[in-house]
This record gives sequence, C-alpha cells and structure tokens, in this order.
Amino acid sequence: MLNTFSINYYLFYDVFLKNGDIYAIGPYYPKIQFPTQYPVLTYGNNSIRGEFIPDRDRHTMLYKFTIPNGSLVNNNITITYCHMSMSVVLEPEKTVQKHILSVSSVIKNEQDHIEQWLDYHIDRGVDHFYLYDNNSDDKDKLKEVLEPYNKRGYISLIDWSFPFKVYIPVVFPIPLDSLYFCQVVALNHCIHKYGNETRWLINMDPDEYMVPKNVNNIQTILHEFTENDICGLYLYDYVFGPNNNTEEKNTVKRFINRKANASPWLCGGKVITKPVNVTFGEVHVVTDGNNKQLIKVSPTVLSINHYHFNKDRDYRFSVNETYPVVDTKAVELITKQHVITIEGFGTWARLGNQMFQYAYLRSIAIKHNCQIKLHRLASPFGYPRAQLFDAFDIKIDVLDEMKMKKITETSMTVNEALHADNIDVNENIMFAGYFQSEKYFKSCADVIRKDFTFTEPIRFKCDPFIQNIRSTHKHVVAMHVRRSDNLDDGSPTILISDDFRDKAVEYMSNKLGEYHLIIFTDDKKWCKENLKYPNQTLSEGFSDLEDMYLMSLCDHFIIGSSSFSWWSAWLSTSKNKIIVIPDKWFKPMLAYGKPLCDQEEDLIPDTWIRLS
Repeated sequence: MLNTFSINYYLFYDVFLKNGDIYAIGPYYPKIQFPTQYPVLTYGNNSIRGEFIPDRDRHTMLYKFTIPNGSLVNNNITITYCHMSMSVVLEPEKTVQKHILSVSSVIKNEQDHIEQWLDYHIDRGVDHFYLYDNNSDDKDKLKEVLEPYNKRGYISLIDWSFPFKVYIPVVFPIPLDSLYFCQVVALNHCIHKYGNETRWLINMDPDEYMVPKNVNNIQTILHEFTENDICGLYLYDYVFGPNNNTEEKNTVKRFINRKANASPWLCGGKVITKPVNVTFGEVHVVTDGNNKQLIKVSPTVLSINHYHFNKDRDYRFSVNETYPVVDTKAVELITKQHVITIEGFGTWARLGNQMFQYAYLRSIAIKHNCQIKLHRLASPFGYPRAQLFDAFDIKIDVLDEMKMKKITETSMTVNEALHADNIDVNENIMFAGYFQSEKYFKSCADVIRKDFTFTEPIRFKCDPFIQNIRSTHKHVVAMHVRRSDNLDDGSPTILISDDFRDKAVEYMSNKLGEYHLIIFTDDKKWCKENLKYPNQTLSEGFSDLEDMYLMSLCDHFIIGSSSFSWWSAWLSTSKNKIIVIPDKWFKPMLAYGKPLCDQEEDLIPDTWIRLS
C-alpha cells in the first residue's frame, strides 16, 4: 500500500500490474467534477494518460494505463494527477489461478466473531479470503486469531487503514467518511489486483453467510456455470432478527428468525463474480464493459443469510420489523450429525498412506457435511502419533468412544460404491483401507492441496535449500530412492532397478536438456556409493517430513513405488510437470483374492509416464 501524502489524503491507495497494463486505485471521485483532468503515468521517456473505469453513476476510483507491449523495461513509474505526483515500484503481476472460490471482506474489530464465519465458509467450499483490515483497534489480537488460517493458506490480510474520504471539490450529497466507499474501493482492488488468482469472487461482510440449500459445497453449484461467459451470479439475501437466545455465541445458531421475503433485486443481495469478466464492482452489483450476463440464482438453490449487528458487534434488530419465518438451514449445515474415521489411524500406515486416507475422508466430509475424527495413537514405526499431524496444520478432533458402522475396502482398485457420491452417511462410520486413488478425491483436489500445507517450521528450514539450487538451474528434478522396507521379501512394493533410474534420467535429459537432480532417499550410504548422475545433489540433514516438502517444490519427478513420493509429485504446483514412474508398482502377491500388481490401474494419474 502507498502512503505519500499527509495523513488525511492519499492520491492512490495502490498501483499494480494486471494483464500487462497498470491500474491505480484511490479515493472516490465524482467523474463529472473532472471532465478535463486525467492522471498521467511516466516511465523512462514514456508518458501515458490514464482512462477512468466508472461505476453505473459515472463516479470512479479506478484508473487504467494501457502499456504498449515491451515498453515497460523496469517497474519504476511516476503518476501525476491534480497537480500532485507519486513514485511507485511495482510488484510482480499476479497471474496464476490458485483458488476456485474466494471471498473479499472489509473487516474491523472482528476478532471475536470471525473464526466461526471463516470455519463455516471453509466447510462450504471457500478456498481463500482476502481480508481488508480497516484500522482494527487491536491488530495484534486480530493477527493472533487469524494465524492458524494464515498457516494453512486460507487468508491474505491486507492493511486497509486509510482515512477513506470521498474527494469532492463542490457540495455533493454523500457523507465524506463512508464505509460504503471503503468497501467499493476494496472490492475493486481485489477484483483487479487478485482477480487472476481466483475463478470466482464474492464480497461479503462477516455478518453475511452463503447458504446452499441442496448441497453442502458451494463449488458444486458454481461448477454448473464454469463454462458460462457471464460476469457473475446474483444471490438474494434474507435478513435475520433475534431468537432471544442470548447465551448462544454462534451467530448461525442464535438467529433463526428471518423476514418473510428476500431483499429485492439489486438491493441487499451479493454477486459471486467472475473477476476476469468484471470491469467495476459495487457492493450489490457489478459492471461489465462487454455487457456479459448477470444471472439470478434462485434462493431455493443458494442465498445469503444476513445477520444484522452493529459495528460494536451488539446484536440488534428494528422493533418495527417482523421476522416471522423460522429458517434453520444454516444451522443444519454446521451441525455435525455424524462422524467418519479410519480404523487404527497411524498405527499401520505411514505418512503417504495416511494422506490417502485423510483425502478420502475429506471428500466424504465435504459431500455429506460430516465430521472427521481420528485417533492419536503411537505407531510401530517409532512415531508417538500419526505423522500427518506433525506435517500439516490440519484441525481434526480426537476420536472418542462411540458406536460406529464399519466399511472395509475390498480392492486396491476404485470401488464406485465407496465413492463419496455413493456413500450413505446416515450413521457414524469407521472405514478400513488405503483408498489409494486420486479418483476418490479429485472433485475436491483444491481443498486437499490447501489442507496439505506444510507447517511453518518445515517451510522455514527447507525453503532456502531449494531456493539456492533454483538460483542457478532452470529445471529441478526430484528422484526418490526407497530401499529400506523394499529390500524385504514381504514388502508389497517392488524394489526399483538401476535400469529404470537410468532410463528415467535419460528421458528427463531428452525432454528438459540441462537440469539439476536432487536425490531423496532412506538409504543415503547406498546412494552415495552407487548413484553418480550429472548435476546431482543428495538431500541430507532433513527429516522425512522435510524431504516430502522439498520434493514437492521440485519441477519434475522420478519416483519409485512409494505413496510418499506419489504425494510429493502430486502436491507440486509446477506447470507442465513430468512425472516418471516404474511400469509396475506392486509385486504379484495376493491381496483381496488377486495379485496386487493387477490392482494398480487407479493408483497412477493418467498424465504420469510409466517406463519399464
């Protein structure tokens, strides 16, 4: 954010790159007052006049500077407007889509209420929150409350502590200090600066909750509109009043009485936008320069519950209003009626297979709104509890004693009857099995990737290692050499041959040219004595969990028959990654009545490359 003038005036709040052009966002100006004044951007020997991007009433706070291709050789620019100027060093442009559904919200003093709002919407399928902190009184407390969500990659906290003024040189019938304008400026900042990061974006307050009526995950509804060339989906909102349950702290449970009808069209509702198709966003509507459609969503499919309370978070309602309808749909969504778990979690499967088991449970929890609970038991592998809990910042309750139905996996291949779409969760269920296939959780892959965000200590230790290698090499290839348990005749997975590794290295060389090879292994002595590839580094001084994280940061992969390296490759976000695996994963030992090697068809994603 930018602060170049006195405390009461900002020329622009932020200046940033978008699709190769430069955008500036600042105080709200009635355009009619400036018919002949335009901001001018200079860089090098170039000067470009900015264009206004107005709202429906021809006011604006958003300006665009169209940059000729290749003319911006560095990111140092100056903008002049209304006889004032400011210099800016631009940040790199945000171009990669990371999220399906995101929320933008202006917040202030929300630390006592925001956790329930975040948890509710994460359970409903929201991937990310862009939170604009408008000068909260206790910023340290807010950051403390948000830190667990930050570690898991759910939030971007943006300092929005500007003195929001509407710049008006003549009399104008709008209050100079206005939360509305603060929200509009923040929304347009989010649409244009972060819009490339998310497919869908909605602006909401922390007293507003999206409520799907027939599914648990909102992304299921949005999927139907993925290919539609629209600017957004309009959600009607219902205003809720009190239910006199003053002891209840949860907003959703406290308010179950609402007005009979939803707010009128474009009055109170909110829009789930497609940011790439939006030119200007307002609190209750969006504008698209190409007149793309804004689709009305039936309240019987998805709507907003608006629980009115004032800035001090005292719950209020108008004594002149009536709230005759009892509506408990949102309460049903947060009431975890049934529990799902894995039998003996962590006692017979190590990290890679624990991740398959968790991903399977997560897909069911999302589909059926049930709760995951897991044991914290010591394992025979020498760990005091399942490694999953030490690798990732995942909030999971401990399983207590309860009556549970047991469902057992009967094959290593995918059983459609065990898919989340076909499981009937009408009671507590304990699952037994590995569930080793992406097909079980592909529909919620983005959620799984976010859940499998490694802890901060792991990232802090490992990031410098990989950054040092990347500084001198365009491509980084991970090779996983698993030997210890694969040397045992009783191991179900094969011991990878030197011939496979040599062929895989040659394949990578033909595809990539020069690259750096990092070898990850549970037998460092053997690798030092036997593997002599060009530009190779052996990963040393790192734990198993740290090795998995380091592998996931690589670009391409040569992996063995190991769920550990399977997940390392799957978690990598590298574009066009090449993943080479052996032709056979399992030995021909019998399991579920047939050879394991004949049951691996669903284990390997279609884009991975098998070499014999």
